[in-house]
Amino acid sequence: MSKLTEQYNNFVRMMWVENCAERDSFNERKLSHTEYKLNYQAFLEDNFYSTIGNTMVWSEEEMDYVTP
Repeated sequence: MSKLTEQYNNFVRMMWVENCAERDSFNERKLSHTEYKLNYQAFLEDNFYSTIGNTMVWSEEEMDYVTP
């Protein structure tokens, strides 16, 4: 698994946990991790790439994206 994919998966998990806490505070039904990813995919991708993904650069040595 690439570092970029690993970072994205960690980001999605963190956002899902925050969403669960927010839904709990409003007594709303919590979404499963899969439901959350499917329902908010565009938001998650946009948010990730605008905050984390755009700071990563390609490393020829590692043949993967890395954070400088």
